[in-house]
Amino acid sequence: MLYIIFTIGRSSGFATTMTNSLAQLPHEQAASGNAWFTTTSQFAASAGTAVASLIATRADNLTTGTQHVFMLFLGLAVLNLIFYSLIFNKKIK
Repeated sequence: MLYIIFTIGRSSGFATTMTNSLAQLPHEQAASGNAWFTTTSQFAASAGTAVASLIATRADNLTTGTQHVFMLFLGLAVLNLIFYSLIFNKKIK
């Protein structure tokens, strides 16, 4: 159930950001913008996996390491939520 909630939130945030960002580009550059988003998303996933495994394996035991990873990702999620709320509450001229 938590994974379903996570996936819905991730997909909603990423799809909305990508759609709004690509709408700001000229039509001729839309394919390049889409490629940039896809590449960045794949790189972020790879970097996140590497960082999570490094943190988890450097701890005294796997349970503690997993808790540290969870706290890091929870902190990043809260920070992301704050940034989104600042962006969406900003008046568009």
